[in-house]
Amino acid sequence: VDNRIFISGDTKFDRELIDMYSNRSEWMFHDSQINPNPVHACLPELKTLPEEITKKMFLMHYPDNAKANPIEEFAGWAQQGMRYIFD
Repeated sequence: VDNRIFISGDTKFDRELIDMYSNRSEWMFHDSQINPNPVHACLPELKTLPEEITKKMFLMHYPDNAKANPIEEFAGWAQQGMRYIFD
């Protein structure tokens, strides 16, 4: 979005895609399941990313029990209904 925000949508883990857009994005929103899934990236895969990417990545489209998993290396869990304003 406006060369500032990357939103993955329904995307399997794709390191090349993430690397390409991480260089162009100030913030990233990536879908995340806890366990391997044929449609979405899973948390163990996303945790392989370097800190310069994870610190600006919010995790979204996650299952209800996902918040029991620690994600200190990420920007946080995206919140449903939350309005995000990036100046």
